[in-house]
Amino acid sequence: MTEEKKFAKFIYFNQPHPKAPVWVLGQVVIKKEEFVTWLMSQDTIKGYVKLDVKQAKDPAKAYLEINDYVKPTTENNSDVADNATTQQDDDLPF
Repeated sequence: MTEEKKFAKFIYFNQPHPKAPVWVLGQVVIKKEEFVTWLMSQDTIKGYVKLDVKQAKDPAKAYLEINDYVKPTTENNSDVADNATTQQDDDLPF
């Protein structure tokens, strides 16, 4: 199952300048007003919007992709296990 990639808008990641010190990993540039409007329109997970910095096909470039992964809840799995146990108990001959 391939999900469509969702890219962050109005926020950009740039590689560091060639003369930048080694501890500079890059630069984040935000178009403030547009970014805030876009950000407020996003669905959030507990109030957060997660962005992954990813390498583009061109090694000199990177991009930001929305990370909207939500860990599946285990409540459904435990309900299935409880139902299976109940059904097994009902099938006992004694």
